[in-house]
Amino acid sequence: MSVFVKVFVCVVSAGVLSLSGADEIRVALIGSSACQGYGSKQPHLIFGWGEVIGKYFKPHVKILNFAKSGYSSKMFIDRGNWKKTLESKPHYVFITIGANDNKKGAHRYTAPETGYRANINRFIRETRAIGAVPVIVTINQSLMLNKTKDKAVFIKGKAFRKDREPYNKVLRDIAAKEGLVCLDLAKIQQQKLEAIGEEAAGRLYRFDPKKKRIDPSHTNLAGLNLWQRSLPVNLKRVLVL
Repeated sequence: MSVFVKVFVCVVSAGVLSLSGADEIRVALIGSSACQGYGSKQPHLIFGWGEVIGKYFKPHVKILNFAKSGYSSKMFIDRGNWKKTLESKPHYVFITIGANDNKKGAHRYTAPETGYRANINRFIRETRAIGAVPVIVTINQSLMLNKTKDKAVFIKGKAFRKDREPYNKVLRDIAAKEGLVCLDLAKIQQQKLEAIGEEAAGRLYRFDPKKKRIDPSHTNLAGLNLWQRSLPVNLKRVLVL
């Protein structure tokens, strides 16, 4: 039995969504490059978790992946992606956006405790307004390039993105205050990567054909598979059934 299907009987503050097993259940994903689908065929290229999450659900669950590479929460709203997400009439919305909110540019940047918090609260509020259930997924970790730029390595000995932590803190805080399920991808990834060590972890990141070098921010198929193996167990752990 698929573990993921248990999300749909999760008790939240808005109540339990009542659906029969025969109904189509639509799950929308909002995020950026780590979640986006790419359709890669070669294992050393980029793979996003949003393109494989569907295999853990039963057949009547439809995944709607709205994740967009390079987008911040602000861009997701301003460029109409959030409007499209709501128009798809999802039953659940997995919120995993924020990896680009710390980047420069007025069109993209949001401060964690002001603009970003407001945007996440908006996603939750408007998800509930259409009768859907929001689920929080913290922002993924990534590594960095070594001096010769031919290998992905830990950042000061840790598989931890310090610049993303203020945004993940906001996600965890909002999830706790709103009584939402929170899948802590950031912690899961850090623990898994550090457990296997820097050398093995570095081989889990994709080769960028344009730059002709390793990209330490995005996983290849092996990296995606490591994440997938831990996902069902950790999702089951955080659910309130």
